[in-house]
Amino acid sequence: MKTNTYISILLTIIILIFGQRSFSQKSSEKALFDLRNYNFNTSGEIELNGKWKFYPEKLYKPEQVIKKNDTEYVLVDVPGLWNNTYFKNKEKFNIGYGTYSLRVILPKQTELIALRLKRIESSYVLWINGDSILSCGIPATIKEKTIPAQKTLYTIYPVANDTLDIVLQVSNFHHRKGGIDNPVIIGTPLQIMNKTNSARGFEFFLIGVLLIMALFHFGLFAFKRKDFSLLFFGSLLVFEILSMITNGEVLITYYFPDLSWIILKKIDYISNFLRLIFFGLFFYKLYPKYLSLVYFKVITGINILMILIVLFTSLLNYAFTLPVFMILGAVTIIYVLFAQIKSIFKKDRGAVIPFIGVLIVLFTAVNDILYISDIINTIFLVPVGIFIFIFSQSYILSFNFSSLYKQTEELNKLTSDIDEIKNRLLQKNSFYLSDSLQTIAEFANGTRAILISISEQKSELKSVFPFSEINKQNDIYPEALINETIEKQKPFTINNPANNPLFTKEYLKTFPVKNALCLPLKAGDNVRAVLYIENSERRFVFDSHMVEVLTNISDQIIGTIDNIDKYNELKDLRANLESIIENRTKDLRNQNLMSEEQKTEIESINYQLNETLKTVSNKNKIITESIAFAKQLQNFILPDEKLFNKIFTDSFVLNRPKETISGDFYWVNNTDKDFSENPVCAIGDCTGHGVPGTLLSIIGSDLLNEVILNKKIKKPSEILDNIQIEIGKELSGDSLTEIRDGMELAVISYHKKENLIEYAGAGINFVIFRNGKMSEVNADNITISPFIHERLKDQKFTNYKIQVKPNDVIYLFSDGYQDQFGGAADTKFMKRNFRNLLEEINLSPFNIQRSRLLKTLNAWQGKNIQNDDILVLGFKI
Repeated sequence: MKTNTYISILLTIIILIFGQRSFSQKSSEKALFDLRNYNFNTSGEIELNGKWKFYPEKLYKPEQVIKKNDTEYVLVDVPGLWNNTYFKNKEKFNIGYGTYSLRVILPKQTELIALRLKRIESSYVLWINGDSILSCGIPATIKEKTIPAQKTLYTIYPVANDTLDIVLQVSNFHHRKGGIDNPVIIGTPLQIMNKTNSARGFEFFLIGVLLIMALFHFGLFAFKRKDFSLLFFGSLLVFEILSMITNGEVLITYYFPDLSWIILKKIDYISNFLRLIFFGLFFYKLYPKYLSLVYFKVITGINILMILIVLFTSLLNYAFTLPVFMILGAVTIIYVLFAQIKSIFKKDRGAVIPFIGVLIVLFTAVNDILYISDIINTIFLVPVGIFIFIFSQSYILSFNFSSLYKQTEELNKLTSDIDEIKNRLLQKNSFYLSDSLQTIAEFANGTRAILISISEQKSELKSVFPFSEINKQNDIYPEALINETIEKQKPFTINNPANNPLFTKEYLKTFPVKNALCLPLKAGDNVRAVLYIENSERRFVFDSHMVEVLTNISDQIIGTIDNIDKYNELKDLRANLESIIENRTKDLRNQNLMSEEQKTEIESINYQLNETLKTVSNKNKIITESIAFAKQLQNFILPDEKLFNKIFTDSFVLNRPKETISGDFYWVNNTDKDFSENPVCAIGDCTGHGVPGTLLSIIGSDLLNEVILNKKIKKPSEILDNIQIEIGKELSGDSLTEIRDGMELAVISYHKKENLIEYAGAGINFVIFRNGKMSEVNADNITISPFIHERLKDQKFTNYKIQVKPNDVIYLFSDGYQDQFGGAADTKFMKRNFRNLLEEINLSPFNIQRSRLLKTLNAWQGKNIQNDDILVLGFKI
């Protein structure tokens, strides 16, 4: 969601809160409220604030109030809590009972009038002109007969004359506060109903928004179980809703009118303590570096203790917990603000907006405390603070998910570009470094490129693009930039070389550079080479993405340099050998010591050496061409990855050979009518890699075609049994028992109508995730090979039947991924880490899963070579 959208929503809420019509500031004098000159239609409803008569420790009915002597009452302020003005000579001013009285003179010809009473602690009865109109609970003179209640009520009264005599009996034996704590509002029936409906509607609106956001966070937590901040924030919102429905308009009483006042208060207090617990835990998960877990454990323990006190004692006993809660809340908010300030100074992403949200909550809380204490005359601002806080957190959540999506897109593009440039280099398949450099420069939109190797002894220009500049010796590259790159061991991207001191005027005069990239190519911690690329067009800018792509192929570039160096060494060795032979021949001739036979023998040796070198070169060329053809042949044999999507809801294939060609393979059939409702898939891992592994993989694919397509065998265990027999025939010979090469193989048969998968495995396990939980079926510890066949010829493969459900995720994989060496300790990735990674990603979209697997593999492998062929298949039912 855009920032402007959040600002618009917040402004709407603030307008709703502050846009309520203000009340006229009129007050009563000596228990008389004169409204004869007041116009309700133009001025609106009015609060009956001011002096009321109060008869302490008396529950008088209207007729008794009229007859009483004026000396029995005291004039008190309404709204106002009981104090020593109300009850003299009493230790507990909040406990007691009494009668309020007020006379209101209405405008003439008033026919109907309405009163709205919000919160009066803790029970009352209302009379107007002698008629009992409204009651909330049952007031009495002793605690045992009093029934407390809390509701926001209004009443409509037909006016017979212009005078209203209002009598309110109030008693409190249960609450820490007694008296009329909120204004009594008078107005026309339409105004009072609108006022009530507006207040209720606004609270319903707030509750609805909070509920949606809570469910949204719980839903996110269901998919991202390790992020407990989502669970804590959703729980905070739930208990905020509980607090709202037990205060204000007390909405819970509209749905549960018979709800006990005692239970209502316990819910109110407990929701406060739980709000503080989840508020603290939420921010601890956001800022674990800056906040102490011990502090939040202590806060949680204190709040749990107060919850137990509330559950098992009366309100008068547990009322003290509210000030404790307010103090703990204020301290926690200040502590969180301190952590957020640290985060801002550390320049953490997205730290400012949550800081503002918490700061506003603190400000509104202080405002409300001062307002309740009659120190300042404002309005309740906590709803505004809570909403701004919640929206600030939602904004950060949206920001984080947007960043995650952007990172995913960047990761996909990075993976795609790395694969593309590697494929271009493989397709080039040249022994000339200039060809590889040209491929890299064209990929990066460079007009010039230079490759320099670095060693302890010297730096050497290896190649340039265009190749025509190779004979230039002076100012062919920016020497200062190259030296800076080697010294700092970090890449440089320069988009305005004209103003950069690393470029000389003479160089820029020769080469009109607009953008430049200088990248150190490292092996371990050492810079082995420097790649410099520039272009002369402003529209092509080298960015961090291009730096990362080229960094990821640095091993391949360094490997190419090393291969060229070795090739040149052999070339020099041949030249030296020829020179030695030639010089030796001349010496022998000059000394006339060489006989014709010796001469013939030397010439023969020289000829044989030349022929041997030619043969080696030709064989090297033939092998290279054969490997390239084998790659094309293997790509032709492997099925199209899209076939898996015809069988399953979603899928991915991660196939990463150690060399150009691979010993890992996969097989699928969904084209034959016999298999349309019962497709069969397989994955194989052949002994070795490269050419030997590829030959075995071709045999494996051919045997699968023979057994499944020609013989129409669909049961996985029978498929493996037949392949075990057939491979013995394929590789039979005199030395049959000495052949130990073979393959690991897994076969699954998917019965779509029955939601059933049959599986059999030779060394490759079957892994399935359901609702994020992993189950694994172990394969038989038998390898498909002639040697195993002869030794265990009577042993049959086990056939497993697995009942599957929609959204189940299945993985089949070779051992290449988990056996890859890397990490800080240069160890294998290991089976346990690979299973944990699958558990972490199995609920993600499949394109994200493939990207995560590649990213984790690259990070683990680092600068190490790839140990083995890697193949991972993933399907969703």
